[in-house]
Amino acid sequence: MIMNLFFSFEYRFIADNKGTHWYHGHFQADRGEGLLGGFVVVDPMNRAVPMDEHGTREIPNREYFIMLQDWPTESSEEAYMMLADKTMKWMYGYDNNEKCWQPTRTLDGGNIGGAVPISALLINDKGWHDREDILTRPWNLPVERFLVKKGESVLFRITNGGVAQELMLHIEGHSLLVVAADGDDCAPKQVDRLVIFPGERYDVVVRGLTDPSKKSYMLVVETVQYYYFDWTRVDTDYGVAFVEYEDANMVEEKSKPTFTDSPGCTPTKKCTVLNCPFENYPSNHNFTCISFDELRYPKPEEIDPEILKDTPFTSGYEEHFINMHFDSHVDGFKFEFPKGMPYYNKDRMALISKDCGTVDCPYAANKYDKNCNCFYYKKHKLNNIVQITLYNLGTGGGFATGYAHPFHIHGTHFHVMKVGWPTYNASGMISKLNPDIECAGPEATCDGAVWRNQSWMNGAVLGMNTVDPSLRDTITLPVGGYIVMRFRAKNPGWWFAHCHLELHAMSGTAYAFQVGEDNQIASPPANFPHDCGYFSMHALYSLRKTSMSSTSATAALNIFFISVMAMLVTSVSSN
Repeated sequence: MIMNLFFSFEYRFIADNKGTHWYHGHFQADRGEGLLGGFVVVDPMNRAVPMDEHGTREIPNREYFIMLQDWPTESSEEAYMMLADKTMKWMYGYDNNEKCWQPTRTLDGGNIGGAVPISALLINDKGWHDREDILTRPWNLPVERFLVKKGESVLFRITNGGVAQELMLHIEGHSLLVVAADGDDCAPKQVDRLVIFPGERYDVVVRGLTDPSKKSYMLVVETVQYYYFDWTRVDTDYGVAFVEYEDANMVEEKSKPTFTDSPGCTPTKKCTVLNCPFENYPSNHNFTCISFDELRYPKPEEIDPEILKDTPFTSGYEEHFINMHFDSHVDGFKFEFPKGMPYYNKDRMALISKDCGTVDCPYAANKYDKNCNCFYYKKHKLNNIVQITLYNLGTGGGFATGYAHPFHIHGTHFHVMKVGWPTYNASGMISKLNPDIECAGPEATCDGAVWRNQSWMNGAVLGMNTVDPSLRDTITLPVGGYIVMRFRAKNPGWWFAHCHLELHAMSGTAYAFQVGEDNQIASPPANFPHDCGYFSMHALYSLRKTSMSSTSATAALNIFFISVMAMLVTSVSSN
């Protein structure tokens, strides 16, 4: 809901989706300018988390929420305007003639989407702008500290609320037990490091050491960017916090940190990294990747059986192939919001939006072709199994042209059925696009492509996880590859799907989708505004699920009220 200045909007809902979530603005640069925060739903009757593959659950001794951000030197609005005007090389300033800013790439030759100069990496709003200080005297910096006790279990709920950078996190001397992703439990997975893309959330249990050798251990987040666009090396940016043991007899160590050398990672004992933007590190690096699709749903017996079907569907199923290439397109179109709510304007869509079927957008349009701006949307039949194959291929989706896109779907969570990676050479660079989807190559426009092997159509994709696929709402699409995801379309309404890199979402890497027909979508309250305006909700009892008694509903669920007011604060100087 878009709110005008000085207006308020009240949102009331039943908090029945427990887990680690967050809130943030979706209009232009809202998130990049700081309109975001953590949002955790807990079940007071069951706060235990999975601790091993045998089903053991344990209530953590304490919990912390971590919000990560890559805070830029320029405002997100300014960065977007420079991107649109093709003046980003002057992001260091128009008067700096010796140094032009360059975008960056990851180790595999994929591009960092929406990368901008970084002022600091923030952990819960705390960070430091001087890289040398972080590398030499971090104990003197005003950064976050997380208190722990020996031997206790600590649950860290980690969210990347940043605008561009995927961030790798580790805690010195401690392993990470991943127990949930995007608010959904997963079978516990122990790793040394974790990469988190914007929009993603991971719950991690860290066990306090029984005999710590020092009072404080560093929690480090770092960028994964490796090259500039001219293939010279990029300095890694770091953000730090401390995990501090509550022991009055221990003294803070103030020696120069060694985390830049990754001393715990060696050629014979490589560190495991969950959720790399590529399939693996080359052999000369002391890291090995664990793909995000290796996370497993902990209770496969609860998964809808049709989600796990691997033979062709004949009914109740729909299949969509979506190309997210460049940094601004979905299937060749640049998403443009309608100028009114589709629900209230279903008979006058041509007046409030641009029909993608009528815009003058050539098949091989330039990635910034404004003729391709339109309201791109899809329709899903209520209660169908929806399979989306999201791919990143062809021009704008390959080596040195493509971006790893963290893709988020509103209104539903989905099961990750399969990921298809490109081929890499010995140096870790992308050498060939994944061949499973019919695409002529890195210079081809591959919108509208389908499976090369036609027997895979209608849901019979070879190699899917049809046993225990994890449940997510945000997943990262690799450069030169694809992801197969499934969900049941059981939440009627209009929803939004988009890349969670801010400049990409602002540029048009998004689409809308409608679940159900117009008459299957719940009617808004009578006083709900048709465009912008005040809204205050009434009739609290009507939100209760009819199948629940008032006693059980009160015991199991909480009802949240969010009242949001948009205000403009101006500073007036008098002469």
